[in-house]
Amino acid sequence: LFIDPTVDGHLCPFCDSSLPPFISPYLQQLLDKAKAKSQGNPRPGNPQGMSSSLEVWASVCARHQFESDLLPEAERQGWPTEIAWGTLKGRIESLKPKLVDLVNNSYVSVDGGERVRARDICVFWKEAIEEAQTLGGSRNAGKVRNQYLNFDKSQLGYYGERGWTIVYQVVSDMFPINQQLADFRPLVFNTFMERILVPEVSKLLIMEDKGLEGSGGAVEAVSVMRQSSRYGVAMFPEANDIGEESDGGGLSDDLMLLRANKKREELIQENDFD
Repeated sequence: LFIDPTVDGHLCPFCDSSLPPFISPYLQQLLDKAKAKSQGNPRPGNPQGMSSSLEVWASVCARHQFESDLLPEAERQGWPTEIAWGTLKGRIESLKPKLVDLVNNSYVSVDGGERVRARDICVFWKEAIEEAQTLGGSRNAGKVRNQYLNFDKSQLGYYGERGWTIVYQVVSDMFPINQQLADFRPLVFNTFMERILVPEVSKLLIMEDKGLEGSGGAVEAVSVMRQSSRYGVAMFPEANDIGEESDGGGLSDDLMLLRANKKREELIQENDFD
């Protein structure tokens, strides 16, 4: 019945199981909110135990079990537990020349040799084209009702939802839709941005993080994106979801509002075409 007293301070106050060694900001917020609605209930081996209704603490326990399983994997894979959000805007802006190549479908060199069209070597473009054809057209590929099919592919790996918000808005500022005259068929520009440009930025950021280069490094970075997407969503939800006021770069609140407004405009446009 008794647990080593050296660890009882790191036990869940509700289910008495061990909390993960590193508690994410989101889990900490859940714990704080649940504690505020609970009463003290010390137990053998867990003097910090508390009790409340199931609806108050169930999400806490589900979350810490999730992080207990996920964080050891993140540590083994070398995925970050902290990201310098304040520097992210500048890093993304420095990638603009490579994104312009994709927008214009320019000829680029592969590992210093053969020159090919930028989209021909972009895995995200190839996947989006295949899905557009399968779904029967470009607008169907971008419809909200089909977006869940591509959830895992549209995430930004360990940068999570918070990274997606920042990347999406910075890329939107780089390439205003009313200034884009390039040919994105069979996609529309909104779909091109969300399905091609945004994940391409994540791939390039991960290549920088990991010191990867060339086509082989690009393949490895995409693999890291796909493997770490579940971790990123768990560790770095949108800033407002974890009650943060700022990300150190003054981006979070403004970007969230701008993203919502853009998404609203897209839905209006889609309905106009239906």
